[in-house]
Amino acid sequence: MSGTGTFSTGTGTVSLNGDTTIAANKNVSLADGTGTIHPTFSPNGTTATATGATFTPKFGIDVTDQTLTGVLVNPNTNSNTDAGDTLYGINIDTITGTAANEVGLRIGTGYDTGISVAFRRHCCLCRWY
Repeated sequence: MSGTGTFSTGTGTVSLNGDTTIAANKNVSLADGTGTIHPTFSPNGTTATATGATFTPKFGIDVTDQTLTGVLVNPNTNSNTDAGDTLYGINIDTITGTAANEVGLRIGTGYDTGISVAFRRHCCLCRWY
C-alpha cells in the first residue's frame, strides 16, 4: 500500500515508510520473545538540537494522586538461578570520545530529587575502572 491508509490489526512484517501516527488511547506492544526495537537516528549535521527519542508524559489534572513514570524499565528476572548472568536495568554503552562534550547522564533543573536510590545490599554511584 502506498499513500494514506489504515489497517485495524496486523501480524508479520509491516513496513511504514513515512511519518506514522498512532491514534490516541491506543498501544504498541512487542509480544514476549526475542524481538527488539532498534532505531537508528542520524540527524543532519546542520541540526543544532537533535533528539533521538522523546517521551512526554503528562499528569491528568484531577483530585486523584498520581505517580507518573516517564520511562519504566521493568525487568522480569524469572527466578533466575544462573549466577553468571547479569542484568542491567539501564546500560549506557561505551563510546569513543570525540572533540564534543559527551555526558553519560544529564538531569535538568526543577526536580525535587535528582536521583533517588533504594538499595538492598550496597549503593555505588561512582566506580572508576
